Amino acid sequence: MLSDLELRSITGHESQKNFEGYIRIGISEQAQRVGDKIKAAMEAKKQVDK
Repeated sequence: MLSDLELRSITGHESQKNFEGYIRIGISEQAQRVGDKIKAAMEAKKQVDK
């Protein structure tokens, strides 16, 4: 997936606040994304620690 910065550059939104007015991500989706990133970071750390 693309980051917010990449999407903003493609769509021409200069500010994060302006961009967020269009994406409308719900709290549960935000929580899922954070959880996914934490899980990926923990898995990557396990690979490094081996």
